[in-house]
Amino acid sequence: MKKKYTYTAIIIVIALLITGFVMGYRIDDFAIKKSGVVNLTLPYKNSTIYVDNKKYKTSKEDNQEIAVSPLSEGSHTIVVGIDGKWPWTKKVTTPYGSIQNFSAWNLEQTPEVKFIEKNSLGYDEKITNINAYKLPTSASVITSDNEKISIYVENNAIMARWNDNAESAPSIFCIDSHNCNRTASIINLAKEVKQLFFYPGTDDRIIFVTEGAVSALDISEIGNQNYQYIMLGIKPMIYLNENIMFILDGEALGEITLK
Repeated sequence: MKKKYTYTAIIIVIALLITGFVMGYRIDDFAIKKSGVVNLTLPYKNSTIYVDNKKYKTSKEDNQEIAVSPLSEGSHTIVVGIDGKWPWTKKVTTPYGSIQNFSAWNLEQTPEVKFIEKNSLGYDEKITNINAYKLPTSASVITSDNEKISIYVENNAIMARWNDNAESAPSIFCIDSHNCNRTASIINLAKEVKQLFFYPGTDDRIIFVTEGAVSALDISEIGNQNYQYIMLGIKPMIYLNENIMFILDGEALGEITLK
């Protein structure tokens, strides 16, 4: 009878260890600790997550949330890839017990451009809107829809200013935990910045135009900033109407739907 109880106790202990391991608990320095978790929102079905160059999981629907866990204490590289789109990459540091949330974004590598004929309705208005653009400065900033972040260009650096409570400021705006109302430099480019916008529907991603390219970039520097091309050209200039981007490159006018 004593042996029976001993075997039962062993089985229970093993079951508890397995359950704890599956739930992300690890033993480190003689203490039980919860492993790190990264919660990802994937915009597209069939997006595949890779963790440190190993396939982790593939999404089954648009805007699916997937928890990447367990992640051992230390640094990890997470990549979200999908055919036909630029990969999204995030380098993260995961202390024990940490929970981090990210929304991946993957732009089309070859977006569909609908060309607009000169005699089509609204052609002249679109050209006028593109030509009327003025680059934002510190005295004439562009502010996000939620009014929390303003962006502008200064000495060819793209700058961002936090307008909300210091307690809720992203880390890029903080010198330390007590000073989070600063203006931050997002990126300093070798090529001249010709245009700057918020990416439609976001306050943490921007669109900027340089000679030869229209690009999108994360404002946040956590781990790294994702930089993806929207399109390449010669001397493109753009105008945004909600999620429709009108592009003038030379004499060609076209439009791209941004997702």
